Amino acid sequence: MAIISNARRRPLSTIDYVAAPVEERAEAFATFAAYAGTFTLEGNPVTHHVQISSVQTALAQIWFARL
Repeated sequence: MAIISNARRRPLSTIDYVAAPVEERAEAFATFAAYAGTFTLEGNPVTHHVQISSVQTALAQIWFARL
């Protein structure tokens, strides 16, 4: 699993994320990502097989990262 967040990410003005102003929710979405899945390591790079993600368009993608 990977969780990626902007270091300067601001909290929402309310505990109820659905009731938060749309601008705050958009910023929260744009400054955070998380995904999980399997990976294979055969030398370099590592290959991530995304199975669940906070961004739906990332599902079933394969990502590569050099170690």
